[in-house]
Amino acid sequence: MKSTNETYRKALQYVEHHVQSPLSSLIDTILSGSARDLEDIRDTLTEAISAADHDEECPVEVFEWWSVSYSAYCALRERGEVVCEIGRMYVWGRQTTGQRIAIDAVIESIAVPETRLEALRGATKECIDALNANLLDHGAQVLDTENGFILVDKGGHPVPAHRVRSLVETVMDDYAVETLMDSDDDSDDSDDGEDKSDE
Repeated sequence: MKSTNETYRKALQYVEHHVQSPLSSLIDTILSGSARDLEDIRDTLTEAISAADHDEECPVEVFEWWSVSYSAYCALRERGEVVCEIGRMYVWGRQTTGQRIAIDAVIESIAVPETRLEALRGATKECIDALNANLLDHGAQVLDTENGFILVDKGGHPVPAHRVRSLVETVMDDYAVETLMDSDDDSDDSDDGEDKSDE
């Protein structure tokens, strides 16, 4: 795992490049209905919140609105965050407040992709099955996608980033994962040894 300072440095660099302008006052005005002729924008924002609200235990609550780059928009959307397009602007509904954006869990997961899920890259099927057996009790599962491992809920929706860390830490046994991966490596080594002895 990277040090906290290194993670923060990378996350801060990511924010400086991809999180552009605060929009909270503007969007709060739109959502309150006090701005006229903006029903389409209000509907878009409301739909974005509804689309991200899949967790009954932890309903979505947006505290701040920010314009972000297209790549950040895509990365945030993949992680189940509240995002939408308004005209040519990409908007993110931030579900935390009162702290630097660079220490938001979702920003850290984008800026420093070597998360505990990324550490599963190359893991055996048995390892993933064992992890999913534990996650099943929590209504989630790990999926192997072309963009890496993601955590989804029982409906197949990405688990919001603010829940991923706590959920994975609850069920993930690092030692068991490493043991499964190491045992697979050992079996490969033993096969190589047998081949050499046959020569």
